[in-house]
Amino acid sequence: MAGSVLSGASVMLVSRVAVAILGWIGTILIARDLGHGTNSTAWGAFQFIFSLLGILGLLADLQISRVVMVEMLEAGDDIEPVVGRYVALRFGLALVSYLLAFGLVVALGYPHDVVVGTLIAGLSFFLASTTWALVTVCQIRLWLRPVAIALVLGQLVQLIVTIAMYVTHTGSIVRYTIPAVLYDATAMVFVTFAVRNVVRVRPRIDLKRWWVWLRAAIPLALGSSLGTLYFRIDTVMLSKLDGLKAVGRYQYGYKFSDILGFVASSLLGVVLPLLVRAWPNRIGDFHRAFRQAFILLMISGAAAATAFGVIAGYALTSLFNAPGSAALPARVLVLGQALNFFTQLCAMTLIATENHRIYPWATFTGVVVNVALNFILIPHFSATGSGVATVLTELVVISVMAVIIVRIPGVRPFPLRAMAVVACAAAALAATILLLVRVVPWPVALLAGGPVYLLVLHVLGVDGRGGLRKLLRDSRVDLASSPR
Repeated sequence: MAGSVLSGASVMLVSRVAVAILGWIGTILIARDLGHGTNSTAWGAFQFIFSLLGILGLLADLQISRVVMVEMLEAGDDIEPVVGRYVALRFGLALVSYLLAFGLVVALGYPHDVVVGTLIAGLSFFLASTTWALVTVCQIRLWLRPVAIALVLGQLVQLIVTIAMYVTHTGSIVRYTIPAVLYDATAMVFVTFAVRNVVRVRPRIDLKRWWVWLRAAIPLALGSSLGTLYFRIDTVMLSKLDGLKAVGRYQYGYKFSDILGFVASSLLGVVLPLLVRAWPNRIGDFHRAFRQAFILLMISGAAAATAFGVIAGYALTSLFNAPGSAALPARVLVLGQALNFFTQLCAMTLIATENHRIYPWATFTGVVVNVALNFILIPHFSATGSGVATVLTELVVISVMAVIIVRIPGVRPFPLRAMAVVACAAAALAATILLLVRVVPWPVALLAGGPVYLLVLHVLGVDGRGGLRKLLRDSRVDLASSPR
């Protein structure tokens, strides 16, 4: 079983990287097509559509898969009825999300292209109802290769259609939403065909069972949904308090901050089971796992925020043909994502120690603070103000959770020396890139800064004597020493 888990995780990791690369290529083409000259508002409108659907996608999901997965495991080979009920429920939630998205863009007076684009892109809600039900089946059977292939194949189809529109100069706000729907359609068809011998999709309406699932899932979804909401609602507010052109400038930063989110989720997916296994009987192991995660997140976040802070203008111009005014909001937004690393670590720690009830309150506080700050800052500072609101909100949310975190045995003491070493390494990284970017292309300067950053971390001993070797060795020990 362990070998299967490792194999499945490797397949999914490769798939996610491939999907990210293909998706980035498509986004760059769309940004260059819609985001310049008289079409600068079009890029903002296009990004607004998917930001809105991303928020409403929380309603279409509600984390129900975690609850249904248990029932599928208990059903054994007779999972078809469970899958049928799950698909039908997801379809119903998709319908609610779809109608709500349409109602919002009409009621709030968005342009015709935004309304039509939302209607087209929102079709993905319905396609996902089948796809993710079958993905859950594949997960419980550790049969992840079909899922990985489906996601890459779907992204490849999306990229091909996007390229065709770009080179023929036929792309528009509305037309560029079509490839996104084709992505979900392709993935759904492939997964459905791949698992046809295991389960067939026959939707079933079962109001009683749906209520049981919803009642169990809503507490799980509340904290994560509010967390996503306070990090994403700024786009909607920016569109109304400033305009879609400002949304376009702001969304360039999200293309980089989303990559950081992937880094954090990949690490914390391993950290959570370590914390759960160690609590409460192995406080020493708990502290070691928390400390290692804290240091690794700090190293990653500081490097990303520092490096991007230096090369943001160069990267946005060369990749997306973005205006110079997009650089500052992007820098601030990436800093906010780096802080979100610690928000997620705090949330994982609360969940592992059964203090998770504070998490929804912390994220609810984040929503209130973010909305209030956006009302204050956007009229004066536009997209940059929205980014500053995100950074300040992250600090507030971390502070709320830290009130409980610092009282948990095994969390303290914090690695203050490591924090100082990371600060020195970040300064060296910034200086290196600043010097080199004047004489060599920015990607070369960025790559050259990496070894300098790691060298300073190692020489100064970010995790004590032994430097990076000790950090990596201790991380391996955590995995090996955790009880099964």
